[in-house]
Amino acid sequence: MARFFAEMPYQPFPLFSAAHLAALAVIGLVCLSLVVFRRHFRAAERGGLAGGPWGRLFLFLLVAQQIALYLWYAWLGKFNAATSLPLQVCTASVYLCVALWITMSKRVFEVLYFWGVCGATQALLTPSMEGYVYPHFRFWDFFIAHGLVLVTIFYFLAVKGWRVTLRSLGKSFLWLQVLGVCSMAVNAVTKSNYMFLAWKPDSASLMDFLPEWPWYLPCLELVALGLMFLALIPFAFLRPVPERQPS
Repeated sequence: MARFFAEMPYQPFPLFSAAHLAALAVIGLVCLSLVVFRRHFRAAERGGLAGGPWGRLFLFLLVAQQIALYLWYAWLGKFNAATSLPLQVCTASVYLCVALWITMSKRVFEVLYFWGVCGATQALLTPSMEGYVYPHFRFWDFFIAHGLVLVTIFYFLAVKGWRVTLRSLGKSFLWLQVLGVCSMAVNAVTKSNYMFLAWKPDSASLMDFLPEWPWYLPCLELVALGLMFLALIPFAFLRPVPERQPS
């Protein structure tokens, strides 16, 4: 059990290993089930906190995941401003998921959709795990957190029928700049690498195809904007679904 939580030396993450593919498959199946059985999930909504029992379950899992992560940080003595602030796009997306389930705010969803689809998807395909691989606690924590971001987005798309627009993209990109400025400021003070704005991740990622720092920073902006536009394309074919009033 101690090894399950222990600090590990760096080792490259084995991309598309059996464990990696299994994690992706489980997340994909859960998201697909939200689409296929959307009427069942919609019928289960009863109002109140998070809209119903399924929403409360996802909210509980999101909060429990974050509590477990911070307890692990504290246990290893790694709880500090250089590693533990919610300044990565995906970590910030987890907090947005919590805010979304509690507030049911479409403004929150507008930001979360683009951050989650573009950020969490890329993170799941090319994880930056700092040496923690299956079956370590951080492996489970990483895929649960990123998976729940996508599950939350799919729930609001498929079950609640929410949609985003070009204006939503603009809002999301603007808030991304705010997060980036905050991350750069903290990076400068703590010598950290939030949002990978100080150096490229050690593991394989799309950033390997970009020039070296600082020249990859404007490239990241263009890549982020391009991915957001790609994430917007499906809404040219999707129509809003009238929301069902909870019984």
